[in-house]
Amino acid sequence: MDSLSRERFRQADAVFDAALDLPPDERSVFVTEACAGDAPLRARVLALLGALDRSDGFLQSPAAQLAAVLLDDPPPPSAAPERAGPFRIVRELGHGGMGVVYLAERDGEFAQRVALKFVRHLGAGQAVRRRFLEERRILALLEHPRIAHLIDGGLTADGVPYFAMELVEGEPIDVYCDRRALSLDQRLDLFIDVCDAVQYAHEHLVIHRDLKPSNILVRRDGQLKLLDFGIAKLLDPLHAEEGDATQTGVIALTPEYAAPEQVRGQPVSTATDTYALGVLLYLLLAGRRPYDVRGRTAAEVERIVCEVAPPRPSTVAPEKLRRRLRGDLDLIVMQALHKDPTRRYSAASALRDDLRRYRNGLPILARPDSVAYRAAKFARRNQAGIAATAITTVALVAATVFSTMQAREARRQRDAALQEVERQRAMVEVQSVLTSDARDGEGRHLRPEQRIELAAQVLSQQFAGQPWLITEGLAELGARLHELGDRVRERAMLARARTIAREANLPSQLALIACGYAFSYAYDDLLDSARMMVTESKDALARSSDRNDLVTAKCLDAEGQVLVAENRPDSAIAVFQRSIASARGARAAAVRQEALIGLSSALRAVGRTREATTYQNQVVKELADMGFRGTGVLPAVLGYLTSALFELGELAAVDSIVREALQNESRVPGQYSSGFLYFYYGLAKLRLGELDSADVWLARAMRDTTEGAGGLSAYLPPAMTQLRLEQGRLAEARASLAGLPSGTFVRRVNRSWFSARVRHAEGDVRGAARTLEDSLRVLTGDGPRPPPSLAMPFVTAAEWRLAAGDAHGADSLAQLARSAGAIDSAALERSAYVGRAELVHARALASLGDTAQARAGMARAVTALSAGYGSRNRHTIAALGVQESLSRR
Repeated sequence: MDSLSRERFRQADAVFDAALDLPPDERSVFVTEACAGDAPLRARVLALLGALDRSDGFLQSPAAQLAAVLLDDPPPPSAAPERAGPFRIVRELGHGGMGVVYLAERDGEFAQRVALKFVRHLGAGQAVRRRFLEERRILALLEHPRIAHLIDGGLTADGVPYFAMELVEGEPIDVYCDRRALSLDQRLDLFIDVCDAVQYAHEHLVIHRDLKPSNILVRRDGQLKLLDFGIAKLLDPLHAEEGDATQTGVIALTPEYAAPEQVRGQPVSTATDTYALGVLLYLLLAGRRPYDVRGRTAAEVERIVCEVAPPRPSTVAPEKLRRRLRGDLDLIVMQALHKDPTRRYSAASALRDDLRRYRNGLPILARPDSVAYRAAKFARRNQAGIAATAITTVALVAATVFSTMQAREARRQRDAALQEVERQRAMVEVQSVLTSDARDGEGRHLRPEQRIELAAQVLSQQFAGQPWLITEGLAELGARLHELGDRVRERAMLARARTIAREANLPSQLALIACGYAFSYAYDDLLDSARMMVTESKDALARSSDRNDLVTAKCLDAEGQVLVAENRPDSAIAVFQRSIASARGARAAAVRQEALIGLSSALRAVGRTREATTYQNQVVKELADMGFRGTGVLPAVLGYLTSALFELGELAAVDSIVREALQNESRVPGQYSSGFLYFYYGLAKLRLGELDSADVWLARAMRDTTEGAGGLSAYLPPAMTQLRLEQGRLAEARASLAGLPSGTFVRRVNRSWFSARVRHAEGDVRGAARTLEDSLRVLTGDGPRPPPSLAMPFVTAAEWRLAAGDAHGADSLAQLARSAGAIDSAALERSAYVGRAELVHARALASLGDTAQARAGMARAVTALSAGYGSRNRHTIAALGVQESLSRR
């Protein structure tokens, strides 16, 4: 077909879009009338509709059927609007089949550059708009450091949907690698990062379906970002659109990276993205793609992708790389590119893990089609012919095998039962010492560390003939010393256990002890030592003849903690998940809960805070079911949960959870102090604005903090400073502010925020506002959005601007506060911080005369404040009053 002019292409595209909204039997007549005698235009549109009919659906069309019709010329973009919401359009960055992307800047003093995406045509059909809005909703689900973030979204004044994304200034991954002449290992490391991002999307039920270098950009600092979810697919049946449950790719598919099932129009899965990753890996390693389908007809594309086996990378790569690619890397790439989806890596994480095994010199899981695999295929094709022979053979062998296995299993169960009896007996002895009223020679009660040392002596004396039992007991006592914060004694205890285990040649126990060391070193940021101990634990487990799931789970938990300490939370997530899966049975309950808490911490570190609360709630429930409700064990776990809920802005939920825990609270010797619960409750009351109650509970936290709760010393000063500020006790607030600890980002935020508020309360209104905003500029940095800890400081700055009569400035700051507080889509309706930001935003709009938008903003504010603060909170009540006032205008 001759190439149409850009204007002619726009006309054809507009008629085609309009025809899509009509029943199929009415489309031909409509096209004839719309084209008004323009035969070439009519032929073009009917060709598009013919491809649609053959593929049974617009958004579900196999690429091979439509490539020849649609991929010859891109349609021109509509004229760019001057602005969208708070964003001013600067210039076009690029465009594709459905959307056009512009560089835009946020108005106001806090300038922010974003990538702004629009539906490409003002007259786009409903199907295109639905797909565009689906992309926006998918991006709202994904919060990952290697996926471009959604920042904002809405409608332009003309009713065109748009959304703002993180602006990524970088190069396609293949260009980045080639220009810098990256080594093979560096390319693999970068590709593993891609797999992490894709796996995160898969875990959130999103298939990308268009993975290619131009959608994976790498910045100058080496950080990559996955882009363009324009044709992504949600696997969640609760959110899938009608008619989209089983079909595959879309018109804008890239044939060079399409899996066979996409080209054939068959259902897609996570293995479809794995195939595209295989093509990308092939390109990065060999310097070329496995196929060249440029200029091919649709039928040829389908034949090549679905039937032609690509050459192994080692056979086409540059000569200097062929030796390294030959073997494991060839196998890994070819498994990712298998024509049969069931024979590929089922997930991006499986491909990533095999590459890590290769990098670590471990056996990989990818294997070529073996004799056993071919035999299994033969058996399935000839079931009837081999059935009788198989039955006879099995019958002759089964009795002998079964009896042997039964005897072996019986011995294993007997030995395990005897060991468990001895273990329980030892633990009873240890616990009796730890909870005893033991005294020293002068009649004084033994301190906790003295009772632990006495328990170690009793253990060593009474179980002298069972070194495995002594080493496990000493490792457990080392963990008790860790809880007390005494890591010098903890490591000395582990050293004693290690000596005994080495002399008795106990690899499982040596692995357990090495994991204890790893956890201890990671806590003190001695990361080289911690990593060395993780390696030692793996070596010991590899030498162990008996499979010990409990030890495996503990060592995986320790490895996860080390990865978190190394600032590698993405990698830690998978390790914690393996620990949880290994922690089976009642004995492993405590390890499982530790791993769940570790998993939640790693999830928070990558921005998946709400998901983290799911696991934290699970631990709280399990502890309650195990009989720990009303004991001092829960406060530590509740600390993780309440911290996450505070970050989400769900203050009323914290108040409710801690209140229930306090009602069940009772002191238990040797456990955590109630001071933790008092602190969490006081902090909740403070953030809810219930100052008298906050004063009472924070004072009790300071008074009742006892041994085992020393960690509170870092958290009480900021809380007390804020309390004195809220109470107007400025002299005490200044004194408290002077003694605030420094160092971490959150501490710098608190110091800047509180300092400005003291200055404001003293009457220096302009100076306070200028100081706070200057600090916020520095603290915000160059990230795509302000961090959550800046939400309330931005709210304060916005409120001060509004009070000074600067509605435009207040609105700009309020939107930044909203961006910081909205750490996921649910926070828009549940976060107190978002509610406060929406409240300022609505009041600013009202003062500017935009009553309609002010009403909409106030409705959002009331929703978020009611959930975050509660319906009776003063902020919620104030918002309801403003809402009522606006409704009368």
